[in-house]
Amino acid sequence: MSRDLDRLLDSIERLTELCAETGSFIEGMTAEGFRADRLRQRAVSMDLVIIGEIAADILKRNPDFAADHPEIGWTDLVDLRNHIQRDHSSVDPAALWAAAIGAVPQLLSQLRALRHFNAQGE
Repeated sequence: MSRDLDRLLDSIERLTELCAETGSFIEGMTAEGFRADRLRQRAVSMDLVIIGEIAADILKRNPDFAADHPEIGWTDLVDLRNHIQRDHSSVDPAALWAAAIGAVPQLLSQLRALRHFNAQGE
C-alpha cells in the first residue's frame, strides 16, 4: 500500500473516531444542558476544529478522493473549522450543538458507509 493511501485511510479512521468522540461528549445531554456546560462546548469545538483540519488535508493531498465523495461536505467541514478558529470566543453554543447532533452523526454515517463500501472492494 502506498504511503499516500495509508495516510488517507488513517485520516478516515481518525475522522470516524472524532465523530464518535463528539457523540460521547453530548450523550444524554439536552441543548439547554450543553449551553450551560462550557467544558463540553470546548471539547466539541476542539473536535470540530480537528475534523476540519483533517478535511482540509484530504482536500489538499487527495483532491480526487474528495471529488469522488461529494456527499461528504469537505469544504463545509473546513469552513466550520475556520469559523471556530476565527471567532472562538463568540461561537454560538447553539451552532455547536446543531453541528454535534446533526452534521457530526451524518458524517459518521457517511464515513462508515464509505469504509463498508471500500471493504467490499467496490
